[in-house]
Amino acid sequence: LGQYQQQQRKHTQDAAFRKMVDVEKSLPSTSTSRRAWLHSMIVVAVATNNGEKKQYNLPDEQLAKIIVNDIIEKKALVTADITRSIYDEYATFKDGSDLDGRYFRDQWVRGCRMLFRASECQARLIPGTLQVTRHDVTFRYEEDLTFRGPFSPKCFLSGTVIMKRCPKTGLIKSYEEIWDKGVSDIVKSAKLQGSNRLTDLFMARIRAAGEDCI
Repeated sequence: LGQYQQQQRKHTQDAAFRKMVDVEKSLPSTSTSRRAWLHSMIVVAVATNNGEKKQYNLPDEQLAKIIVNDIIEKKALVTADITRSIYDEYATFKDGSDLDGRYFRDQWVRGCRMLFRASECQARLIPGTLQVTRHDVTFRYEEDLTFRGPFSPKCFLSGTVIMKRCPKTGLIKSYEEIWDKGVSDIVKSAKLQGSNRLTDLFMARIRAAGEDCI
């Protein structure tokens, strides 16, 4: 590695070490908890050493090309097939639901792949909306979604994605989807494959549950 890349790697490793120390201090002082913590840190260290090389401080134009390819060619909004080298290892992800929780990358990837039938989904980047700066990335999108599950519910979704970049590394440190409609409205607009009394009853129950729980 060149001197610059070595400095960037050291910066990432130092940040990871500080996070590990903070976690270790918060653990109960039991041998079982600390052994579990140590084991998890070893796993993280091995994964970091074996991970793909990060693309630090990419020019805005180059980062924009990667993101466009992820959205259009890889359908990353439904497949979660992102270019990991442009994301920080500790990046957080949040969808547009009313939930306040954020997820780490692997959790978000698993969730997307369990939720959608990617081969039946379409994702579109709205022309002229992608903006990439040193601090963040934003764009507008539209999706025709097909969910896994009984009767393969379908719905239309649109919104805005905001990705924050780390000032020092240029890597994406957070990803957030802001949907144009609330979860309740999206659930109510969903359509099922086929049209018969059984599917209509099933859809009515889903909508009722959405009104009660959201």
